[in-house]
Amino acid sequence: MTEYHTLQELQELAVHQKKEIWQIVQQEDMDASERTQEQSYEKMHQMYEAMKYADASYNGNLRSASGRAGGDGEKLHQYNASGKNICGAFIGLVMEKAIKKIEDMSLNAWPSHKMELYDGWILRFSYFYTHRTNSVEQFGTSTLPWRGKIPYCEQGYKRLGTPAIFKISPLVSQDFDYMLENRGYSIQHVTNVMTVDLAQAVLDTPVTDVLFTNEIPDFWIHSLFDLKKTTNPIHRSVVPSMYRAILKETVCASITKNGQIIATGLGILDRDYIGIYAIHVREDYRRRGYARQICTGLLNEGKKRGASHAYLQVVKNNDSAEKLYSSLGFRYFYTYWFRVQPVGTRFQ
Repeated sequence: MTEYHTLQELQELAVHQKKEIWQIVQQEDMDASERTQEQSYEKMHQMYEAMKYADASYNGNLRSASGRAGGDGEKLHQYNASGKNICGAFIGLVMEKAIKKIEDMSLNAWPSHKMELYDGWILRFSYFYTHRTNSVEQFGTSTLPWRGKIPYCEQGYKRLGTPAIFKISPLVSQDFDYMLENRGYSIQHVTNVMTVDLAQAVLDTPVTDVLFTNEIPDFWIHSLFDLKKTTNPIHRSVVPSMYRAILKETVCASITKNGQIIATGLGILDRDYIGIYAIHVREDYRRRGYARQICTGLLNEGKKRGASHAYLQVVKNNDSAEKLYSSLGFRYFYTYWFRVQPVGTRFQ
């Protein structure tokens, strides 16, 4: 187990090991408690939420039996407020900032066909091409009550012919998720976010079959449609403009056999990260290492262009994809899911 006693020692350890502070704390928790990464993160997040609630409900006018203000937690309250506590709220805040960074980058990476800003929320609409591009995301401070905002969103999506969908990340209040559950919303498309420090990534696979371009050609997009079996004419008409709307630097990867693209991948650079997207291989060419080639190539291209970390999103229980990404050095970071309005007359 890694040993540290002060915030300064923890910071020095993070620099020495080239890791984020939360990663060191999480690893120690996993070693000490024999938890999995998912279990450890969930425990840390629960502790953080509990401490946020306790701090928000603190009442300095109360007195405990010992006479201390606010109860016997006054000393701890002041200690936490000083920023010296290396546990609990501090670690939660560090993780929250890291999650917020990736959530912001994923928004930049995948624009929607239409968008509306509404009191700290962004309503995204793309004719239900994907959950991510056709859902409500919370990105800022909300000042209006949820009970009024949810029906507003439902009406907006009803007008556009789809159910209302809300993305639920660790940054979203659990109470909000419960409110949607009580309205009959189901959970769909549970997704794990994985990250890797590129200095520690396993990038020894030759990428001789992969072609890289800086732009995203139309033939690549239409080949991706074929790989995904996308036949909806609206999607095939609208989605190319969504790819062209990406403002960040891109690295487009493909493998061609017999004149046809049989594997794709897309890297999107943002700050010190490269996001990995659109990893698809035609069914009759799978299990030949093509996905590994494309991922390795994209990560190497990211390093060449200044990225020091990478992230990706993989649908939960996609075991073959998770196994591939883990072998490249990716590790679980957090989970998000979508709450989908029940099918019915409310949006039809």
